[in-house]
Amino acid sequence: GLDIGWSSIPHPLKVARGGEDSHIIARLHGVTLLGVFDGVGGWAELGVDPAEYARRLGRLVETALVENPEILEKDPRPLMTLLTKAFDVLDKEELAGSCTASLALLTADSKLHVLNVGDSGIHVVRDGNCVFQTGEQQHYFNCPFQLGMGSDDRPTDADYYVLEDLEQDDIIIAATDGVWDNLFEPELLQLLKPSATSSSATLPTPSSPEVMARAISEASHLHGKDERFMSPFAVNAARQGLSFAGGKLDDVTVVVSRVCNVAPVSTARAPQSQSTRRPGLMRSASGLSVEKRGADSATVGDLEHAGATSEYMSSPVSSAESSND
Repeated sequence: GLDIGWSSIPHPLKVARGGEDSHIIARLHGVTLLGVFDGVGGWAELGVDPAEYARRLGRLVETALVENPEILEKDPRPLMTLLTKAFDVLDKEELAGSCTASLALLTADSKLHVLNVGDSGIHVVRDGNCVFQTGEQQHYFNCPFQLGMGSDDRPTDADYYVLEDLEQDDIIIAATDGVWDNLFEPELLQLLKPSATSSSATLPTPSSPEVMARAISEASHLHGKDERFMSPFAVNAARQGLSFAGGKLDDVTVVVSRVCNVAPVSTARAPQSQSTRRPGLMRSASGLSVEKRGADSATVGDLEHAGATSEYMSSPVSSAESSND
């Protein structure tokens, strides 16, 4: 199962309407579903609340799971089917707005399905190291894939992975770009470390997912307001020949989950031979198995160095706004 906590901090100018991010957490039919959605801020200039599409899409994904439990048994990519059902409802309604989406589904057999459209993202941390991360999807710098009105992107454009061999205390982080634009990986990993207890004779006490989520959101928000901080977003902008100084102030939403109550991976298990290994299944040095299903626009990265970056430095950007004002 998953022990889950979350935290969300809206952009200071968007506090009154609760920000433009959304998230879902649902436990039903023996599975756990979670996700984050980032409403594209540019819609506000047209008089549209960017949060509405993100919130509706998330609720409809949950509804699709409630109404279609057979998807979990029959569909090799259940998250894509659930997201497609939700997307189709809003498409028929012609609801104005658009958003990115990152979803994770822990199944009854302890497999973690991961789907990503755009530049929010999901990371998995084991023993203080990032062993998996989704790649950002962008048409060009600061223009992410997005679902909704005016976009040609569809749920079928998502990157889709299935992770096996999860271990006790693995940490799963799903977050919008307000995190990834402002936190470098070393700081993120530092925030996840167990807190020290009052007695040096005892082992450090693991932080709860809620505490970790709050620490990540607060650090991201703080960096976003710092006009002198050389943020991941600023570094990536410079790589594109663009001038940008400071953090990227934005809504911040993060869902942190700790894996619990799973059987330990047997160290006696014989490795699969090349002839018996399933096509597309890769095993990292950490022991995490990753299978990519039906997506071709991003890669797992070099699994011998899990968390490898692509063209941009692991810093998704998913808003029409690119200033820290």
